[in-house]
Amino acid sequence: DLPKKPSNQPICWKFKKGKCHLGKNCRFFHDRENLTVEANIEPVNPPPLKTSHHQVYHPSVFFDARRRPLEQEPLDEDNYMASMNKKKRFGVTDNLMPPQKAFESLQRQREL
Repeated sequence: DLPKKPSNQPICWKFKKGKCHLGKNCRFFHDRENLTVEANIEPVNPPPLKTSHHQVYHPSVFFDARRRPLEQEPLDEDNYMASMNKKKRFGVTDNLMPPQKAFESLQRQREL
């Protein structure tokens, strides 16, 4: 009474995982026989409930690399990227001058 898989229709992997919400509208084959087999299989090695002292989480192991600063590469004058050491950031600086039109408009406002 189970539907037979057509030879040209692939199996729906979302249905096998239990995530396919399309049902009969799905263009892939819903293999109910393999679904029940996969659902009944228990994990071979269940995780231990009690943790031993060897499995304790040590944050220093993971964050130690972030604490050490990276060594800068030696400056090579022959390198074609030597002029691109600093990224240009556009914005307000001490030596920034406004456009000539804006400067003239400001001067006219100050005269009034």
